[in-house]
Amino acid sequence: RLADDVRAFAERVSREQRARDFAWRCAREKVRGAVRSLWPRARVEPYGSCVTRLSLAGVSDLDLVIRLPRVRVATPAMTPGDLEGRNAIKETWPQELARRLRSEPWVAAMSVRVVASARVPVVKLATVPLGDVREAVRLDVSFEGPWHRGLDANRLVGRVLGQHPHARQILLVLKQHAADRGLCASYTGGLSSYALTLLVARFLSEQPRRGVDAGALLLGFFDFYAHKFDAATTSVGRHSYFARAELGAFNGTVVATQGGPRGGGRAVRFDPLYVEDPLSPGNNVGRNCFRIAQIQRAWHDAYVALSDRLAGDPARPPPAPGRDDNVLRAIISLPS
Repeated sequence: RLADDVRAFAERVSREQRARDFAWRCAREKVRGAVRSLWPRARVEPYGSCVTRLSLAGVSDLDLVIRLPRVRVATPAMTPGDLEGRNAIKETWPQELARRLRSEPWVAAMSVRVVASARVPVVKLATVPLGDVREAVRLDVSFEGPWHRGLDANRLVGRVLGQHPHARQILLVLKQHAADRGLCASYTGGLSSYALTLLVARFLSEQPRRGVDAGALLLGFFDFYAHKFDAATTSVGRHSYFARAELGAFNGTVVATQGGPRGGGRAVRFDPLYVEDPLSPGNNVGRNCFRIAQIQRAWHDAYVALSDRLAGDPARPPPAPGRDDNVLRAIISLPS
């Protein structure tokens, strides 16, 4: 029964994604036009949940990366667009793009802002309503660089979804569960979509390949990560779970340098969650998840709620007349 509801939820999300496709394509083409007015040889490519089909209505942004061509350091800027690529002044790219976007009639000008403090600076914006569904599209636009792994992450997530048939269904439910509780943004201490995907991939890799449906796997995920996984002592690695003690000096993030020549040293913050990045060994994609205890409590509550519903808890009142008794209503928001 739970497996049927999980599958039905994933199918509904797929229908919503198809309904948004035109508005998202329209927004992508408009951004491409604005970018090429500044950098004519630039390429604009989508990445993230809009590509992997893990996006949720009202939750997911359209992620775009701008790829500028390589140029020689000595190339003179003779005409507009000549000075493009990694040897231009990087600090000005997001600001220059933001200024251009604010002047576009399809952009909600007050929505444009530059997040320059991020590891990969991002220009955030929203459009006016677009497409047949008249939907406003939220976008995150960034520039390709050494730290940008978006396109590589697309390929990695694609492999995970290909290797584990139930992974997409489970991830969509987990993302909605996190979004309903404000736990899906890493910059507020939540769990990023990428980190959540790695947790699911590691869990599914440990499960039998056959004979287990999506409902049982979802319940098993909640049970394992809420009751058996200790974030303080266990790491989620590329190939297995392993003790955080094995990380040694890499068990935290350097946040300051204290003292002078006599007694100085590095001040290391113990990362609340360690999830190894397969694309960059040594990079912990869970380092900002300081609300991991709250997330695990939410997973515990979800496990209990689903278990009660599946067991026919006598204390649970019957569903209201005319309302379906979808089991997932116990843990995520669903339309009536």
